[in-house]
Amino acid sequence: MTKFEDKILEWLKSKRIIIGFIFVTVLNLFLRKIAVWWTVEGVVSYYDGHDHMVQGMLWWLLMRAGMLFPILPVHFMKWVAAAGDFAMAACGALALRKLAGDSEKSAERSLVFYAVALIMPFTLLRGIVWSMTDSFGIACFLWAYSFGRKKDLLRIVFYALGMLFSPALVLVLFAESALAGFRRSHGKEKTGPKTGFAIVLFSVCLTALTSGFLGVINGFGFLTGIFGQVNFLSYDALTGLSFESGIPWLIQMLWLYCLPAGVWGLFRLFSAHIADEKRAQ
Repeated sequence: MTKFEDKILEWLKSKRIIIGFIFVTVLNLFLRKIAVWWTVEGVVSYYDGHDHMVQGMLWWLLMRAGMLFPILPVHFMKWVAAAGDFAMAACGALALRKLAGDSEKSAERSLVFYAVALIMPFTLLRGIVWSMTDSFGIACFLWAYSFGRKKDLLRIVFYALGMLFSPALVLVLFAESALAGFRRSHGKEKTGPKTGFAIVLFSVCLTALTSGFLGVINGFGFLTGIFGQVNFLSYDALTGLSFESGIPWLIQMLWLYCLPAGVWGLFRLFSAHIADEKRAQ
């Protein structure tokens, strides 16, 4: 092997993390050219009839902003959702790097998270197919998680912004906080995640007020704006409508929560490993 080839291999080895990020990014952009339409018998335009306001008032405001550009609003929202997907993966990778410190293992862990978060079918379906903006909200949550305890106020703002983009994260965080409290009460965990009921509750209140004002801006009214933010629980249950059977409704709920629960769970798994490594040191 020549010296030139040795230098090329050495350079590739030193830049393999950066090359990995570039490869995953290009691959994801290619996958976004594939239109995958998924339907289930008994589900009638749940994600297409946006009068359900499953995304809340901030989604409507972004859609209205898209009308100002010489592009179809649905295409505009697809690109916005795509940007959110990359922001979600990048914020999670940066947050993990911030938690673990600057090391080769930390960089590899961040690359794995970036790749999995982007290539998950849930990410592609909710983003590029259904034009949902959940990933922007998840990005806010992931980045805020790495804040120190002295930045609780800033974390509340980020969590509220995250809930405006991805309302389903409310229940995900409450469930995580409840589980952490249960583990602490049984002595299985000394320190819980940096969410906590108080922080989540303040974030929910701030989200409700903001969504109400956004409802006024969008012309729906204050109370309608707040209602639109909680509509994600199940529009059909709240309005008295129902599916032909319980299975389509269950599938609907799984697809509604799979992205925030999946990405947040993946991040918490990685961050838990980082915490264990620090305690071992």
